[in-house]
Amino acid sequence: MQGIQNYQLTESSIQTSDGLKYHYRVYRPTSGKANKVLVVHHGFGEHGGRYENLVSILSGSGYVIYIPDARGHGKSEGARGNTPQFESFAEDLDRLVDLAMKENKVNQIYLLGHSMGALVTVTYAKKAARHQKLIALVVSGIPLKVKTDAVMEVKKFFAGFLSAVTPSLTMPAGLNINYLSHDKEVVDAYANDPLVHGNVSSYLGNFMLKSEDNVLPGAEYIQVPALVFHGEEDMVALKEGSELLYQRLGSKDKTLKIFPGLFHETMNEEGDSKLEVLNLVKDWLNKH
Repeated sequence: MQGIQNYQLTESSIQTSDGLKYHYRVYRPTSGKANKVLVVHHGFGEHGGRYENLVSILSGSGYVIYIPDARGHGKSEGARGNTPQFESFAEDLDRLVDLAMKENKVNQIYLLGHSMGALVTVTYAKKAARHQKLIALVVSGIPLKVKTDAVMEVKKFFAGFLSAVTPSLTMPAGLNINYLSHDKEVVDAYANDPLVHGNVSSYLGNFMLKSEDNVLPGAEYIQVPALVFHGEEDMVALKEGSELLYQRLGSKDKTLKIFPGLFHETMNEEGDSKLEVLNLVKDWLNKH
């Protein structure tokens, strides 16, 4: 998308509380007034460099955009697909939020999370000291609900057992990447991206499989304006998870959008479908 040319990209890193290098990208507009900060958190197995469609569509809207690579992902340090506690993701994010506010002389930021990143941003927003740093929250494809069948129930059982016995043990996550997008180029690029990985620790896998119990409680304390959206045909994370979050959010100003026919990465779908999603995000952010 053409809008990416209107930004200067810089990459840097900060240190987490336990001494890991936490990599992040900053997209700063090369012209016009940039007086707003958007922080974006990516999903499981991927990295922050996959969000240039979003960055592009926001060209001219006045946002400086910060996108980290979560610990154990992308260019950040840490065992691939592992974290000592899920809260560590939110604590790492908070360090970057503080840096972004300081560098841009703002007191609050916009926050967007996709998939696992949506779990992180909801976890982030539930804590009062962090909640006050937010103007608005955008939640994409949150995996609060997954397909339930006999195989999944077995997976949940073994994930719980292994998490208790060997929490750092990593194994293939079993993600079917063909369900990410209808756009074959997106799927092929994902499959061949050296910064993408497919491993998950028993702790993190167990946490995410039980994210409805682990993340949803306390969502009623989130009061900032919120946009929640999901692909109707998402087989990675069921749309019912977004519907459930929408119901539980304490926000008076909240919007839910389910996009018919779309898969998990709605912002990376084909043609006009992708633009419909991206324009919704842009218009909603610009109104808040």
